[in-house]
Amino acid sequence: MAADAGAQAVKFQKRTPDISTPEHMKNTLRETPWGEMTYLEYRYRVEFDRDQYVEIGDYATLRGLDWFASPWDVPAVEFLEDLNVVAHKVASASVTDLDMLAALAATGKPIILSTGMSTMEQIDAAVEVLGTDNLVILHATSTYPLPPRKPTSG
Repeated sequence: MAADAGAQAVKFQKRTPDISTPEHMKNTLRETPWGEMTYLEYRYRVEFDRDQYVEIGDYATLRGLDWFASPWDVPAVEFLEDLNVVAHKVASASVTDLDMLAALAATGKPIILSTGMSTMEQIDAAVEVLGTDNLVILHATSTYPLPPRKPTSG
């Protein structure tokens, strides 16, 4: 659909569920299309494996699209690098993961940094690790809807 719409690239997400699932959530039960399971089991169920990412990458290439992903942990960066993605995107929830940011910076690839959940201090710390040579910073509000605010006069 992205290719049909004229997009140039598609972005996915890559997590290592044991690392990226909050400890207090791992054993929480939830209803899923596959029945009731723990949140950790669910995270594994919905995570694409290597063969699925190879299939996605091949299909994207055949359709003339670049593809990349938002890694959520250092092993996910390594996984994506092994598949030779063209870039990386940092989810705003990951701006404070300085170890992961260092792993991303070491790739030398373009990085898109989302900052919607971040303070200026957190953004400054992330940029310090990432550098600015191959960095694009995006900011969008991460909580919707925004509270109503009266316009200021002046």
